[in-house]
Amino acid sequence: MRAELLLTPDPAPVSRYRRRIVGLGILVALLFVSIGAPMYLQGIERDLERRVPEELAEVGFPGLTASFSGQAGVLRCPAPLPDPEGTLHLAHEIVGVAVVTLDRSCRVSSAPTVTASTTPSSPPAADVGSGTDELSVGPEETPTTLAAFDTVGELLRSGSRFSVLASLAGEADLVDLVDGAGPITVFAPDNDAFDALTADVLAELRNEPELLAEVLRHHMVPAARSLADLRDDRDDRDDPIETLDGSILAVTRDGSLLRVDDATVGDGDLNAGNGVVHAIDRVLMPEGVELRSLAGLPEFVVVLRPGSLELSGPVASGLERLRLVTAASIALDPGNVIDDIEVDPDGALGGDPLETLLELLPVLPTALTTGSAGFDGTNVFVRGTVLDDDARAVLDDIAVRRDVTLELEARPVATSDDAQELQAELSEFVDEFPFEFEPDSADLAEGTEARLDVLAALVKRFDGLLVTVEGHTDTAGNPRTNLDLSEFRAAVVYLGLIQRGVPPEQLDFVGRGGEAPVLVGGVEDPAASRRVELVVERVE
Repeated sequence: MRAELLLTPDPAPVSRYRRRIVGLGILVALLFVSIGAPMYLQGIERDLERRVPEELAEVGFPGLTASFSGQAGVLRCPAPLPDPEGTLHLAHEIVGVAVVTLDRSCRVSSAPTVTASTTPSSPPAADVGSGTDELSVGPEETPTTLAAFDTVGELLRSGSRFSVLASLAGEADLVDLVDGAGPITVFAPDNDAFDALTADVLAELRNEPELLAEVLRHHMVPAARSLADLRDDRDDRDDPIETLDGSILAVTRDGSLLRVDDATVGDGDLNAGNGVVHAIDRVLMPEGVELRSLAGLPEFVVVLRPGSLELSGPVASGLERLRLVTAASIALDPGNVIDDIEVDPDGALGGDPLETLLELLPVLPTALTTGSAGFDGTNVFVRGTVLDDDARAVLDDIAVRRDVTLELEARPVATSDDAQELQAELSEFVDEFPFEFEPDSADLAEGTEARLDVLAALVKRFDGLLVTVEGHTDTAGNPRTNLDLSEFRAAVVYLGLIQRGVPPEQLDFVGRGGEAPVLVGGVEDPAASRRVELVVERVE
């Protein structure tokens, strides 16, 4: 039913319910205003380093340790995991984790393993520990080292060095390529190479998956090319180094160094079962690819991701840093503001650019569905997908008053496939991160309110949809009281989504009481039954 319609034919409960909703709206507004700034700056990494191993231990993976930089982390293990990919999946579902990879210790034994190719007529190899210095093989045999990783993709995901590249390959839908049959060679920029691009460039690539895929394919060759192959080819090249995007890479020597276009090859011949990886120190850009964000590299960047804001760049003082993080936390939970700001007395953000960003930061999470903002040394800019005409008007007003450059595109209207995809995402999200409530209360259980930021970002992605929030209770108590309580719980999430920028006309809420309890082994789980669910409908 629509939110503005009566939820029950009984006038007395309706009156009480309306008063509750008004009071709740005031309470929510007060909570948003009263957040304290000092708690925003510290603790995110320490919290994840503590909480991720604890939560994984609870589901059967004890003894792991984690290290985090922002919301990107690496897991290390006392012994190889029986199910590395399953562990990664569980880790990515933990609230606050953006990207996580596994250290090599989680995938393979630390003991070196050497094998030899043999034929039936080959003489037996010497026993280990027999005193023989070398492994004896027949004249046709070639000793080989057993590849630690089955695929190039597994190698890239195995530690922190290539975690950004591994994450981007997933976003560009290239996992099947790097995990395929091969053979494939990947010239792999390490995390430092991606850091040199600045967050704004990464945001532009992530916002355009086809462009991202083109850039990543420019680093991939459909053949296994060792460093020796590449060096030998310099003397008498018969076959060019052609990448999967159709480009030709220039491989040259610079003294003892090997260069690929303008990047230097570091560690090479990192072998996997389906190919080889060579680490490089720069991200290669295909000829003809023009990134808006490379036209003027920003000095300060704000990247809007689903449910979070990432701030990076230099500022002149700790006070400026505090003001920026505080402004970003007005519209988001403090834990969803990622602070990568550096304090540098030579930082050029102060004055009008600083004041402009301070005005923009509380607006961005509600006005845009995805995008970025920043200062490029000359102008403050905002780029991304705008929520609707009202949001565009707010940004236009700031742009006129403060001389902001806007590059905005309209929010897409959902197709039937989009609606089904969003339904699956929302169902998975609330299943993994349920919005549970205290007993006999519409108060969200501790630690769940920050999830509203992510939920709102998912709901806002498309126009042309109606999302109904369904409230549920356990079966204990009076059914009519439970129905009222379930409506109130649905209203809490409904109002929270509106506070975070979801258009009211795109939302509805309804109470279901205790009609659908959560059963575990045939027995009701009261805590899990006190929840909300979301139903997506496409509207013409």
